[in-house]
Amino acid sequence: MLKILLLLLYPSISFASEGTDGQDILLISIGAVALVVIHRLYKTYGAEESKRAAEQRVVILAKKEQEKAERERIKKNELKQQEEQERLERERELELQKDKDELVANLKNGQLPEVPQEAYDNLPFAFSKNERMIFGWKNVLVKTIKRKRRMVGATGGLSFRVAKGVTLRTGGLSGHSESYEEECSLGYCLVVITDKNIFIRTQDQRIKKCSTKQIIGVQSDANLIKVEFSRLLPLVFILDCNEAYIFKEAALFNLRNFD
Repeated sequence: MLKILLLLLYPSISFASEGTDGQDILLISIGAVALVVIHRLYKTYGAEESKRAAEQRVVILAKKEQEKAERERIKKNELKQQEEQERLERERELELQKDKDELVANLKNGQLPEVPQEAYDNLPFAFSKNERMIFGWKNVLVKTIKRKRRMVGATGGLSFRVAKGVTLRTGGLSGHSESYEEECSLGYCLVVITDKNIFIRTQDQRIKKCSTKQIIGVQSDANLIKVEFSRLLPLVFILDCNEAYIFKEAALFNLRNFD
């Protein structure tokens, strides 16, 4: 850079010493020097800017790669946790199903389960002394069946118009009376079967207690269990299929126990 400046300024110095119009030449030389300096500075600044821009792009790309790797790591961890939860859930379901199957087998053999006292304390029912719980269910759709009678037949005879809006019918009613059943839903209830009673708590907090001594029949159809009593209206319980067979065996246990 110093050599370039000397070369550019040398003619103007020489001309000035020889008495020529060296001022104009000096100004031109200074302008040229200024252009060279500006060009040189621009190249230097531009190179530095390009370098900084390249470095920034590298940093941004590295940051994006790091964020991508972090997202993948989080996703893998979430997937791993989900798989672990599913595995634990399957194990719990298998263990619970094993316990249910063991309960049903014991009921068939006339053995009642051992239920901790805290289970009794957490229920809204008044258990009698020495009453033993068999099993309990939440959100069981319960229906009662009312038996009613109605007349079935036809009327005979003729109709005569006596006055405006008045008709006289002759003859009589021929037919017979027949019984029919009408379902009445109690809604989704909390149901507990013991060795003495079937307890039902409705959504409006009403408590219904049916003595298992009065059970005279238990019918099942998939997830529907119908229990008939000697002095009470029949009850229909609709449960999940995996729970219905336990309910059936609990009811049959009482039926067999009091036969």
